[in-house]
Amino acid sequence: MAIRQMTLEDIERVSELCLTSFMGAVAGTLSDEGVATFTNIASIEAFKKRMQENNTWFVYECTAENTTSSELVYQTCPVEKRIMGVLELKENKHISMLFVCPSAQRQGVGRALIAAACQHVWQDQTQVQTGSLQVDNPQVDSPQVDNPQGNSLQGDRVSQCEPLTVSASLTSVPAYLRYGFKVAGEIAESEGLTFRPMTLDLRMDMKIDIGIDVSTDTDVSM
Repeated sequence: MAIRQMTLEDIERVSELCLTSFMGAVAGTLSDEGVATFTNIASIEAFKKRMQENNTWFVYECTAENTTSSELVYQTCPVEKRIMGVLELKENKHISMLFVCPSAQRQGVGRALIAAACQHVWQDQTQVQTGSLQVDNPQVDSPQVDNPQGNSLQGDRVSQCEPLTVSASLTSVPAYLRYGFKVAGEIAESEGLTFRPMTLDLRMDMKIDIGIDVSTDTDVSM
């Protein structure tokens, strides 16, 4: 497996992945307005537009080197469908989208994407004075991970870092709580999409424990 940044060539597959996951796990909890809103957000045209903005995209891709639990997924999916997860990071501080292909859920894809986003935020917003950032995913190729040991992403003596935020769909709140996020506001709604504001405080000398089993990797964020 490899985590890399999304390219224009990936957009069609990523759009399909997001819409498929959304329709299967989230659409039934929303109004027709909410479904229409998300359909527009996840359209190919909307993805192309947002790629011109100050957003960072991570995709989780099957590779031929994979021999772990997702090997069957790799062997049975065509080349253009080997992207199994996507995370959109807005302004290097807000998770605005996180989806995993239904066939690849419960295999650590969402966990790895969260880890990559956290590392990216730490590297962008902080100065690491001692130690290194570590992620429990030795198969992540990009961004670079130093010494992937243990079940955590951790930094030592960092400063000047804003919290990582997410407007989590109600079905994804328990997963974010297990990642260490905290509820930061009341349930809200925008254009038919219902969500709960949550934050992850990236404070000095903290440790982000991401070594947990997530019940679902499907999320709708804004």
